[in-house]
Amino acid sequence: MQSRDVFALVRIAVAAAVLLGSVTRSTVAEAQSAGDRDEQARQHFERGVALIEQSRWADAVMELQAARSAAPSSVPALLFNLGLAHRALGHNQAAIEAFRAYLQSAGQGAVASRRAEVERYVNDLQAALATVLLDVTPRAAIIMVDGASLAPGTQTVELDPGRHVFTVSAPRFRSQQQSVQLAGGGRQNVRIALENADVVVQGVHPGPIVLLAGGGVVAASSIAFIVLRGGAFAAFEAANCEPRNAMTGEIHCQPQPPGGDGNYNTGSTMTVLADVTLGVGGAMVAGGVVWLALTAGRRAEPAAAPMRTTFNVAPVAGGAVALIGGVL
Repeated sequence: MQSRDVFALVRIAVAAAVLLGSVTRSTVAEAQSAGDRDEQARQHFERGVALIEQSRWADAVMELQAARSAAPSSVPALLFNLGLAHRALGHNQAAIEAFRAYLQSAGQGAVASRRAEVERYVNDLQAALATVLLDVTPRAAIIMVDGASLAPGTQTVELDPGRHVFTVSAPRFRSQQQSVQLAGGGRQNVRIALENADVVVQGVHPGPIVLLAGGGVVAASSIAFIVLRGGAFAAFEAANCEPRNAMTGEIHCQPQPPGGDGNYNTGSTMTVLADVTLGVGGAMVAGGVVWLALTAGRRAEPAAAPMRTTFNVAPVAGGAVALIGGVL
């Protein structure tokens, strides 16, 4: 055999030894980790059982839950004791889950008397659950009960007996909370209808408010046109007219050139604009007052899909411009 073949065999042997050593170390580490988890689960389980014997149910649940998380597989004794602790605390749903997990884990190996006992527990706990017929508006609202999310929309849910807090929210709606006391084995209707956030408090519709404000602004703009009109006519009189007669108030002006004087024309235009804006603004204010009188005290019903009530000033502005253009 040539020397290079020998070296090749040596390299293969070394690589195999390194790989075997790596696999061995990994296997040992995994075994140690699994052993640590088993020991942690055993310690939590023993503390949980001791707490059950002391009737410290809430502390027992914490220890047994920790044991369940650390255990590599389901342990029937752990699940049975966890179910007992939840049952004592009135956590019907959690107890049902633990007992059903026990039945599945124990399988046919469970003692017949213990299996019958657990099945009786499950039936009794299931019968003691409260049934809630939940009706929510809008249908797409986010629903939470005691901080846990539910599916959206109208539905039937089963909950432990006792007090529960329902929280419902949706975009552009006011969130609402409702606390409900549920009796074991009973049925109760819970209806939560959110209010549209665009509806003004105390039932005042926003439309007339916007109309009143807009009309006031349009009417107030006539003051500016009146001031400009006075300035234009004053400039015209100063340039083209004799001083006004103090006794009669008469004034004599020079004849106007074709097309009229610029200041005089400006004053006439400002007069028309002042009259138009005052009229449009006054009409808007009057409409807002009538609308407010018709809708005051009435609340808008919350809708399945919220609609924003707004006042579009574009038609009014467009109409005003058209009216001014027609006058001019």
